[in-house]
Amino acid sequence: MTGQLIKNKNFLMGSIVTLVGIGMLADAINFGRFISGGIGADFFPKIISSALILMGLLLGAEGYRVVREQAGKHQGASQEAIKNNYLEFAAVLGVLTVYVIVLRPLGFILSTVPFTFLLILILSSRENRRVPLFAIIAVIVTVAVYFLFVKVFYVMLPVGILG
Repeated sequence: MTGQLIKNKNFLMGSIVTLVGIGMLADAINFGRFISGGIGADFFPKIISSALILMGLLLGAEGYRVVREQAGKHQGASQEAIKNNYLEFAAVLGVLTVYVIVLRPLGFILSTVPFTFLLILILSSRENRRVPLFAIIAVIVTVAVYFLFVKVFYVMLPVGILG
């Protein structure tokens, strides 16, 4: 069953997201507080990392549940499905790497719109791909997050070539 867990993309990605969240939370705990009382620089990273840990655990638990059900039925995943899972994982890592590299020079909006669009495209099934809808979602989510952080939380995001 351990081999099947590693091959299950939900369990694998859930584990990775949980570990990243734990690392982020450890860093956020080390942030110094610049003001006494109120919300400090450590508040939002702690919220985001805690949410990542929770989502990673939920995703991993779902993967574990699926593997346990499949083990009861004695069904093994086909080699093609396993190959596709690894290709999706590699594509997500590649897109994330490029996003981290271009975030500062291009700015938040110009780098996050294609990043979000590509993630939705990679993680959607072939039969459910609606490219125009994905593009609209990527733009709306990116602009909403930008205004939320800049106008409501007063957190400066990279402006890049737009600023």
